[in-house]
Amino acid sequence: MSKTMTIADTISAHYNDDGQNWGEDDNGEDIYDMCARLGTVGAKDHDNTRFDFSDGSNLVLGTEAWDYGYPGAECCCWMACDHWCGQ
Repeated sequence: MSKTMTIADTISAHYNDDGQNWGEDDNGEDIYDMCARLGTVGAKDHDNTRFDFSDGSNLVLGTEAWDYGYPGAECCCWMACDHWCGQ
């Protein structure tokens, strides 16, 4: 059984699942622009911004890299790291 891709999965795949790929696509849209167009800002913490999407998925964009955020959390922590916010 194949997994249905979330909005966050689709955006991540569009940028080659590379958390340091901010590049512009053929339309001149970088990952920040795409997240802003498809989602809403759920949280901001220092240099990180969490974008929440209508399907419940999210991505957290920092200054140097981006990754999936914790589902349902109100923080800007990445799934690849422990919660640095203390949750």
